[in-house]
Amino acid sequence: MKVSFAITLLSLAYSVAAQSSSSRSSAATSSSSSSTSASASPSSVSAAATTTTTAPPTANGGSSAAGAGTVSTTSSGASLSIIQPLTASIFQVGQQLQITWSLTGASDVNFNKANITFEINDGTNPNNVVTAPNGALTFAKQPIVGDLLAVTTVPNIPDGKAYTVKATFKDTTKFIFWYSPSFQIKGGSAVAPSSGGANPSGGVASSPAAKPVTTTTSGATRSNGISSTQLWLALIPALLLAF
Repeated sequence: MKVSFAITLLSLAYSVAAQSSSSRSSAATSSSSSSTSASASPSSVSAAATTTTTAPPTANGGSSAAGAGTVSTTSSGASLSIIQPLTASIFQVGQQLQITWSLTGASDVNFNKANITFEINDGTNPNNVVTAPNGALTFAKQPIVGDLLAVTTVPNIPDGKAYTVKATFKDTTKFIFWYSPSFQIKGGSAVAPSSGGANPSGGVASSPAAKPVTTTTSGATRSNGISSTQLWLALIPALLLAF
């Protein structure tokens, strides 16, 4: 009778211990999942925060849209309009590039004698026209406004279909910009700079993989998750009743 009762008690204690161990295991798994989700959230927020927009370069009161022969005037009322490169023209890297312009607005001798600089800008995004990689242009002689012509070569610039020549003049208290019509460049080996978290290869930068969460249990563990300590605690009452 005592043996039978001890066996019944042992079975009941074993079952309770198993359920207790299972509950703890489920709670640990849930906690690990929550921790992993929490660690992934900052990466998502960081990726979203890298997206920014920059206002287009203003022409000190004039239109800043590239590719349409932007018109701006100096403090004296003088201005210019870039004629070449022509709209939709195509240039190869290393090819001769002629920049021509005409004078408009008020007549100003000092403006005609002033230095003017040129660079190639990337107008792919009309709202953020930026200097192209290697976009600075050099000339055998410093161009002045009255030259109406400047000759250089196309630098090693990444292939693109929306480039524009930007002309810059330093007025008395400000810089004034003019943009040429949009044109295309081919044959470049330079790599366009990355933005907003993109890799130089063009792929989106990925977040580091979350490290797996591991849990350890002190003492030997049986395959069903019940430790040896739990098993002995269940056996002791049954053994005492049996003898």
